[in-house]
Amino acid sequence: MLLLGCPHCGERNVSEFHYGGEYRPRPSPSTAAGDEEWHDYLYLRDNPMGPRREWWIHRAGCGLWFLAERDRRTNAVSRTFRWSPDGAGAQSEVGGAGGESDAPEGRVSRRGRPGGAREGCS
Repeated sequence: MLLLGCPHCGERNVSEFHYGGEYRPRPSPSTAAGDEEWHDYLYLRDNPMGPRREWWIHRAGCGLWFLAERDRRTNAVSRTFRWSPDGAGAQSEVGGAGGESDAPEGRVSRRGRPGGAREGCS
């Protein structure tokens, strides 16, 4: 059984989650981002083998969108963490193999933002 660590709920069976695609920083919202840059962001994927940062959602639990670092050759997850604008995410990191959640206690909304919907998972 493959386990994936939710930064809010801890480790769960991977069947509770849904893959959301590879992590790609969004182009600048300014008009400086041209059509080609937006085309590449929306339609082109790298899809390399090896370690990769990916989006996941805990669809059968708290509804949190988070990032996971997973090796696509071995399917081993090295860590999962909440997205943050500065890219750090370390405040809510969960180890891939038996790690405990360091997520702050409290509520997390369906969109993964503090102060929202459900409390915990069943």
